[in-house]
Amino acid sequence: MAGGWKELYRDWSWARGEGNFRIPAYSEYMPPPRVGQKPYGHWDLETPFAEDDHHGWQVGAAEQERELAPGLANIARQVIDCVVGLGKGSTGVGRLHLVDNPYWPGALAKADAGPAHERYLFLSPLALSKSQDDKGRVRWTFFGGSHLGPARGFWKSFFTAPGVEKPTKQSEEAMRLLLATVYEEHGADLHAARFRILPTGAVPNDLADGELPAWTRPYLMEDADDIDGIRYLLTFRPFSLLPEPVQRAYLDGKLHLLPYPGSLIFWGSQQYRALNLPFAGQILLSQVVARHASPRGIRVPQSGWLHHHGEHDLHLGEAKDTYRRTHRWQRMHREDDSTTFASEDQIHKVLFSTQPDDIGLYGKPLARNAQIWSAHFHPVLHGPAADTGALVRAMEVVAHGHSLGYRFFYPPMQAGRFAIFWHRPLIAFRHGGKIRILDSTLTGYLTAEDASGLEPPELELWPRLSAEPRNTKPLTDAERTRRATAAFSEQLGVPADATFDPKDALTFHHTATRPFEVKYWKTIAKLAEGRYLNKNSADCSTDPATQARLPWPKRDLDQLGDFLLDYYKKLARDTGTKAIVGDMPFRWKTDFEFPWMEGWLKNQDGRAQERNIVCVIPGRDRSQAIIMGDHYDTAYMEDTYGYRSGKNDGARMAASGADDNHSATSALMLGAEVFMELSRQGKLARDIWLVHLTGEEFPADCLGARHLAQLLVEGAMRIETMEGTVDLSNVAVKGAYVLDMIAHNNDRRKDIFQIAPGGDRQSLWLAYQAHVAARMWAQGATVWNASDKRRGLGRGRRSPHGAAIPLMAQHLAPTGEIRFRDDPRSTLFNTDGQIFADAGIPTVLFMENYDINREGYHDTLDTMANIDLDYGSAVAAITIEAVARAACEALP
Repeated sequence: MAGGWKELYRDWSWARGEGNFRIPAYSEYMPPPRVGQKPYGHWDLETPFAEDDHHGWQVGAAEQERELAPGLANIARQVIDCVVGLGKGSTGVGRLHLVDNPYWPGALAKADAGPAHERYLFLSPLALSKSQDDKGRVRWTFFGGSHLGPARGFWKSFFTAPGVEKPTKQSEEAMRLLLATVYEEHGADLHAARFRILPTGAVPNDLADGELPAWTRPYLMEDADDIDGIRYLLTFRPFSLLPEPVQRAYLDGKLHLLPYPGSLIFWGSQQYRALNLPFAGQILLSQVVARHASPRGIRVPQSGWLHHHGEHDLHLGEAKDTYRRTHRWQRMHREDDSTTFASEDQIHKVLFSTQPDDIGLYGKPLARNAQIWSAHFHPVLHGPAADTGALVRAMEVVAHGHSLGYRFFYPPMQAGRFAIFWHRPLIAFRHGGKIRILDSTLTGYLTAEDASGLEPPELELWPRLSAEPRNTKPLTDAERTRRATAAFSEQLGVPADATFDPKDALTFHHTATRPFEVKYWKTIAKLAEGRYLNKNSADCSTDPATQARLPWPKRDLDQLGDFLLDYYKKLARDTGTKAIVGDMPFRWKTDFEFPWMEGWLKNQDGRAQERNIVCVIPGRDRSQAIIMGDHYDTAYMEDTYGYRSGKNDGARMAASGADDNHSATSALMLGAEVFMELSRQGKLARDIWLVHLTGEEFPADCLGARHLAQLLVEGAMRIETMEGTVDLSNVAVKGAYVLDMIAHNNDRRKDIFQIAPGGDRQSLWLAYQAHVAARMWAQGATVWNASDKRRGLGRGRRSPHGAAIPLMAQHLAPTGEIRFRDDPRSTLFNTDGQIFADAGIPTVLFMENYDINREGYHDTLDTMANIDLDYGSAVAAITIEAVARAACEALP
């Protein structure tokens, strides 16, 4: 791959073809973040690559300040504490890993944690990558020590591309800075400082130096050379293999070894070297650093030992038997540490249990995001590659075993099919009782490797650290607006001072009316409080608590789907539109078994299936489409279950779902007639797909969105109609608008809704169409409110108990805030929109100004009593206009 980073994206055949791009539920398996080009083909606006730098990886100032700097300090403190404690027997790695460890022979162990002059310098590379957490945050993550050994990442720091070295003067200056900072050696010349380098010599390849830069040649020494007068010796050779005079001089305090020889023990454990798990060489170092989940700093997944029977052997390592499980529906801000709000449970339950009381409303077994091994260091599970059989076998081993090692393993970021790791040296030491980090230009390199971890690296890249400052403080409303305006101007070329005339709207003559408001209210009420009661994909739960409360013993989601199909078929007939109406049937598959969920169970034995409902409204170019989607299932109610009442009786009852998400379903239904008229008039440049997605809510967890995204990436999109199968695999989806909760006006910050785009340019274009629609609606509302029917009317009010249609009020003009993916207020991450965006399908989420603390979300109060008609009808009208514009406007 000499061509550089572009080679990573040459081949997408591995993702094409039916069954090749399965997307599990994120609650069962958190996938890797995909950088650069996404599987569906679109490129992120912000990528680590530059066109004129084929071997560079850009690292922004914000991620350095917010994640890397505090994260490296946190890791350094714990790592140095560990190596300082080695000689005193307080190691956190387990004494077993020092047996036959070539970096920790008896002579070094007897030195009482090193001679008096020792600074405990750590110079070796960490394995870092980015991973995704359940709040949609993509952060630098600590995987452990570099699996390519303790030396290679350090020496690669003196290169900038394959075979291209930094200037000798710059490299020598980096070493002078190291000596000055760690040892107060302020000489201007490395020779005068009596500095030398001893290569690793005959060691296994994964422990070797690799290619040494040319600047080292004047300082190289051989084993037989006289060491008299040498004061500083840089070597990554195991202490047991050092020449005897070198060992003696070090132990006598006459020679500084760089790094501290005991700091290399993490690569010398015979147990982990023999462990046949992908990237097992990372594990030992990962076990001395405690879990860190706060958005500030480097993410550190938990690693340790669990045990069931008898006493745990501490020589294996520290036992960590409990885990604070988080999930993406937590009522917390994205800038909070999610573990603060999480309950703690036994590791074996967190990894494997499917019992109703263990998983609650939002839990799933996390074994797919874990590696497990036995006390004899035999592999038990590599979760990312596990199938059902492997999970069952691992569960049996854990149930009957004694001590077992584990680490949570969230897959590293991927570019194409390649996993990306940054082998970044940690330069840290202790002096005067304080632990310090050297902020150096020695920042290692990155490798692109087969994601299986079974093949050697195929491409090398080098970090380019940006010094450009960037605001890392929370955005104000004004800053958020300026950022969106600048993005529209820079990326799309639209003028920052553009004005918008409501007379140019395509759809407001349908939606800015009282009949539209009334129909919108009645449609929500019919779906939420009519005959459809049990609308969760898992319905009905067979546990006694749920069975005792059920008003009706069967799932109504299937009947609701039939109702939607009949609605679109009738509408197409009545309007004379050549729409295609059908569904996308499929089976609900999971990694574990949940036989107490009747909906899941019937999928397994063939008595039921899941389906997305699709209405295709034709445009002039049938090879392109815009999706307008919602989810038509509803959530289990937290208060009925007992989460907020303090009484956990475990009843899983589906919410009425007036806001979540029949407010969106109704918008699609009312939009259909508008779009069909545009179709008949020949105004649609491309098709509109109205897609009602199934199973967004837990436990199905974006089931329908995952199925649709998978088919789009694989090129296998088909729907079933009464007339037969319709193949849509050659249709390119140019954008997806996802609607999720659009009719409740936030009591704390009123009259705002969010327009949350994915990370690519096409998503930004979709967001711009929504922005234009919102601006035109605001201009129009001023005119419409001056009419005889609306003049003098006040704001809308909620209907008491939702019993009647609210009285007509003035048209509301809610502000559409553009919230990019890194905006803490964006809630794209806990909707179907996340699935589409991760797959690279251009996406925008429409959602109200979500209030995490309000009643009426996932509870018994999600009824018409919490619907704001003036707000919801306005947002619905704006979304319909945005979809129409995206289907009619020329693409960027």
